[in-house]
Amino acid sequence: PSQTQGIGLLDVQGNCFGNLPPIPTPYVDRPILQAELLSRLTDDRHCVITLHGSGGIGKTSLALAVLHGVAKSNRFEVILWFSSRDIDLLSEGPKVVKPHVLTQTEIAKELVQLMQPLNGKDDGFQPLKYFSDALTSSPFGGPALFVFDNFETVRSPTDLYAWIDTYIRPPNKILITTRFRDFKGDFPVEVTGMSEAELGQLVNEVATSLGIRKLLTAEYLPDLY
Repeated sequence: PSQTQGIGLLDVQGNCFGNLPPIPTPYVDRPILQAELLSRLTDDRHCVITLHGSGGIGKTSLALAVLHGVAKSNRFEVILWFSSRDIDLLSEGPKVVKPHVLTQTEIAKELVQLMQPLNGKDDGFQPLKYFSDALTSSPFGGPALFVFDNFETVRSPTDLYAWIDTYIRPPNKILITTRFRDFKGDFPVEVTGMSEAELGQLVNEVATSLGIRKLLTAEYLPDLY
């Protein structure tokens, strides 16, 4: 399983329920991007927000940093995290992992497992209908945020995107992280490379953890950037 797969159950996270995985470490704050994403997630518009960027640039870490902050507010009653990640980019190198959900049926079944509806085990219960109804009207009563990480890995992402876009209604929201730019959503947020100050913080943290901080010179950091 991926290190950023959801925790497998709904728990109290901040002021709402959620299954968010922890923020990957080390994490460097990216104030401008975090503020932009936070603003879009907490406004009353933009039902579908997409977080674009190349692989390994920090989309998932950024999303989790912001979402753990959002969970401490009262904007959402529940935050639901669905991971399709197939590769973890670790400090020791890329690691192939098993995607947790790849189809809308698997996502729907994961939603049922998390929400545990009273009639979820009845004959004739339809997970896909439960999923579409949840997008339109949160089963928790209060607003729900559905997060789809590594969206480009799901099967038929264009069809899945069209399906969830058909059913989502405010005050519920969707956040998608993806390498693809085919899905613009109601508001796209572009994740680009780090600023020089952000890189400096990352290099300092990693060098300190490796015990090589003394090797960093004033000339080296600008050259690395």
